[in-house]
Amino acid sequence: MSAENLREFFDAADKDKNGCISTEELLSILTKAFDGDRQKALSVANEILKADVNRDKKITWEELLKFWSDL
Repeated sequence: MSAENLREFFDAADKDKNGCISTEELLSILTKAFDGDRQKALSVANEILKADVNRDKKITWEELLKFWSDL
């Protein structure tokens, strides 16, 4: 996924436009992406939540970009 596509994902997930993705926002967009399969969404969310470096249960754009770049 390109940085541009990743940014589009981030912006779509950040429903309240506060500059970070909450756990709830992440689960919501992933559940939709996996056609309602909550188990798949939880599995992917758990991996993405590893990007939460400061453990505040929110992912900033910078955290997500660094996480994705390190994959």
